[in-house]
Amino acid sequence: VPVHLTVFIILYNFLFYISYFFDISPIIFPIYPTLCRKTVISSARKPQSSFFCFRTLYNLNLNRYIKVKKKGTVIMETVRIVAEQTLIMFLLIGTGYVLFRKGKLSLAGSRDMASLMVTIIIPAVIVNSLAVEYTAEKAKTLLLCSALSAVLLAVSLVISHLILKENPIDDFASGFSNPGFFGIPLVQAAFGNDAVFYIAPFIVGINILQFSYGVRLMGRTSSSDWRHYARNPIFLSAVIGLILFFIPVSPPSPVSSALNYIAGLNAPIAMIVMGGYLAQTDFLSLFTSARLYALCFCRLFLIPAVSLLVISLFPADMQIRSALLIAASCPVGANVAAYAQLNGHDYAYAVKTVVLSTLLSIVSLPAVLTVARFIWN
Repeated sequence: VPVHLTVFIILYNFLFYISYFFDISPIIFPIYPTLCRKTVISSARKPQSSFFCFRTLYNLNLNRYIKVKKKGTVIMETVRIVAEQTLIMFLLIGTGYVLFRKGKLSLAGSRDMASLMVTIIIPAVIVNSLAVEYTAEKAKTLLLCSALSAVLLAVSLVISHLILKENPIDDFASGFSNPGFFGIPLVQAAFGNDAVFYIAPFIVGINILQFSYGVRLMGRTSSSDWRHYARNPIFLSAVIGLILFFIPVSPPSPVSSALNYIAGLNAPIAMIVMGGYLAQTDFLSLFTSARLYALCFCRLFLIPAVSLLVISLFPADMQIRSALLIAASCPVGANVAAYAQLNGHDYAYAVKTVVLSTLLSIVSLPAVLTVARFIWN
């Protein structure tokens, strides 16, 4: 190949990466073959062969661009969804903040709203997530997702307890993510509405463990009598949801609609209550606490990294793996503030764990998913 063509190819590759960086490759690339053909024909002994070499190089680089661009689009879509959910969360928290400051939301009122979440709203979320049409394939998927969810939740709780057992709120916050508010929109965007079924056992498990194991972490020793749990709304909702899944009868339309409406209150009520809690705290202290950053590192990076290794060992479908990894990598669940208040702990600090971890998840969630795609690819 002539020297001038070698130089031209080097220049071409340089321009390729520059144009990719500024996202103008689709505009610049079409003019390259014509320009190169004229250059090659002018002095090369075998213009067709030289042009063929260049054309091959052009196609390889364009294919490389398309592959990289697709991966970048997936990453940016994840960032967009997380940022959008974060904005929605802060708008709802801001509403609660203003209501408390204006005297429209009292401390007793926020406590009643937290109790409403635990007794009515969260059970509706559980029933709603399990009340889907039964098929043999879905039954197998449910068993696999339930087994994986149990392992991932155990990993999360063990890691949190080993590192943060000195403080019950930190232990609780790090152990339980927020798959309902963050996980569901991400899974829907990536794999469609049907894929939400994959993380339903994870959501059910979190809510049951928060009421049982979580309450023990908060220092309130719950009863060991099985009847105590049998009467619990969260446990009962899980049983009802499983019955509705396995029997070939769908609930009446008015019942389904009522469940949807009540379940839809989960995020707004939790965030408004958190806004009332945040109005009683020093917001600037949120960014100056080393303890908070340690908790966020455990919740957003360490636990997802171990969860990724665990999920990789299971022979599951890629969508199932990705959906459960998203659920395990979400920021601190908003319910930690409600449980902290109901059990007499520092709920203002609990709010800070949710807010800071949510902000940092804009970086952590795309990073975790990118690493997972690289490993599983």
